[in-house]
Amino acid sequence: MVALSITGGHPPTPDRNPEEREVKNRLNAMKMAEIMKIRLVCMKYQGSSSGAYGPLVYRSGSEVTGERYKEFTEFLLDGYNPDIVFTHWPIDFNMDHRAASLLTYGAWVSSGKRFPLYYMEAELGQQTQNFFPTHYVDITPVAERKHQAWLADTLWYDVIYPVHDSMAQMRGWNMDASWRKLSTTTHKVLQRRYCGDEQSWHVGEAVDRPRKAMDSQDLLSGDEFGSLRCN
Repeated sequence: MVALSITGGHPPTPDRNPEEREVKNRLNAMKMAEIMKIRLVCMKYQGSSSGAYGPLVYRSGSEVTGERYKEFTEFLLDGYNPDIVFTHWPIDFNMDHRAASLLTYGAWVSSGKRFPLYYMEAELGQQTQNFFPTHYVDITPVAERKHQAWLADTLWYDVIYPVHDSMAQMRGWNMDASWRKLSTTTHKVLQRRYCGDEQSWHVGEAVDRPRKAMDSQDLLSGDEFGSLRCN
């Protein structure tokens, strides 16, 4: 599994001060990925600040241009040829998340929609906005590992982890099962909602089982993808 970030760049060189905030943030992310047993890949762009924890700063991580679409599409499709992709919901306070969402959608379209595309939430209400899940994933088996990974984030654990923990519990209450975390909503739902057809929320192949709880095996099931794939 690959976690692809549009910001971060190459890992810090040994001569960098590990206490420097930018360096520590990158090292923490690498440690978190190691704990989660995923491969972290960071592109070269600089992270922006949307103003939640400091001044508003625009950097290259929030840019969405024709050239950026081309670069990202080639990076994702040629470099990884994914079987499935999860990305941020595009209505998000964090401008880098918005850019990542649009770039991923563009790559998906350019691929001929050959892999399932799912949307996810982050810091619901603070970052992700207006997100209504159609499918859930039970994170019980990895909940403690996730917490241990968050503990490695010494810069943001106290500020952000409580929000994510509350979000996971809320989604568990939504499904009347403990520790169920929101997975995603499909592109077809996103597209239809943007078209203003509220009735379509309840019809069609993308939402035929809107309150289904899935586990990791369901996500790997071709039959499940068959009901969600956007043609």
